Amino acid sequence: MKLFLIAGMISGIVMGYSAPRNILAREEWSSTRTFKWKVSTTIYFGKSALQELQHAPPEVKEQLQRSGSLNQRKRQTEAILVIKRTPEVDVIEYEIIQSTDFPKQKYRFVCAKDYLAIPVQHSSASNSGAPPMSIGTASVLPTSEKALYRGIPTLLAGTDEVAPFHPAFHAGANPAMVKVPFGWTGNLPIRWIPHSQNFERLSLQIKDSNVGTLQLSRQHGYAPFQLEVRQGFSRYLWKTLQWRKFEGHWFPSVVAYQYSDRAVNHQVRFELVSVEVSSAENGHLFSHGETVMDYRLCDSVVDAPQRSRENVVSYIWQGRLPTEEELKQLAYQQGNLIPPDAPRRRFSPLLFAPAVIFFALAAYLYFKNRRR
Repeated sequence: MKLFLIAGMISGIVMGYSAPRNILAREEWSSTRTFKWKVSTTIYFGKSALQELQHAPPEVKEQLQRSGSLNQRKRQTEAILVIKRTPEVDVIEYEIIQSTDFPKQKYRFVCAKDYLAIPVQHSSASNSGAPPMSIGTASVLPTSEKALYRGIPTLLAGTDEVAPFHPAFHAGANPAMVKVPFGWTGNLPIRWIPHSQNFERLSLQIKDSNVGTLQLSRQHGYAPFQLEVRQGFSRYLWKTLQWRKFEGHWFPSVVAYQYSDRAVNHQVRFELVSVEVSSAENGHLFSHGETVMDYRLCDSVVDAPQRSRENVVSYIWQGRLPTEEELKQLAYQQGNLIPPDAPRRRFSPLLFAPAVIFFALAAYLYFKNRRR
């Protein structure tokens, strides 16, 4: 027991927060479990949001018109969220069962220790009769810690439905390690500061500014009870409504989420269906022959349209991730990276032939005119 407490204290010093042993024990137990949730989502769009949709690019606007999104003030979705945790990787699957806007489909995300893999999402026919389509681009994003703690980048993933997912509330993760609630946070300096020595309240700091408060439940083994964050006109709120106990560990079993700003009101209800021991993960990332955009050479990746291809590598999936050296060589060949330590010839000498001929001809004419 003493060794366990010492390990917890060391872990807390590294994180800047000495977590109670209940949190550490729940995290360890959860790391080999699969959590299944029923998810009910309702999103209300204000007039300003609908006006923004009217000014969307033509191809986006056409798809929105097909689904009826441009004419609706409300979106409703029923889905199943599965978080399969293993010591090697954590796999998140979000399957849309029924929706007023989206076709039935399953989104899949592979969260490793230092990267997040996002496959291309293939939809089936939508409720409005729109044909199946591929959503997003297969991507590999770098992470400085386990990708599960980073959240899912909604733009790169192709859906904002996964934004309410919170690892501490939905997968037993240590709250002080989690980097949400802003989806993919890139390299934002995020810290959790305890209010007192009882560990029940923590402040969320972003760039040294307090933006939110996390309340833990002491009577439920310091499991997350409520997290509220405010930034400008945006408000995020997770709240545990019911609890369940599994093998001595308390978990939220019903969680309400709400996000609101001037344009959108996003409400979600999560109901825990089951918690089971995880089966072995097959390690499947992408489909054979799929084009992958790999960002692992980038210092930071934001969840926005990429303005530059610098350090971004594209390749055809052959069943394994390229090594860092292989990525550098590919990036160099594609013109997206400075020469590596052992540079290879990048241009053929034939490219300089026209210039050589031009200067030789100019020199010939110059000396010929001087002889006259």
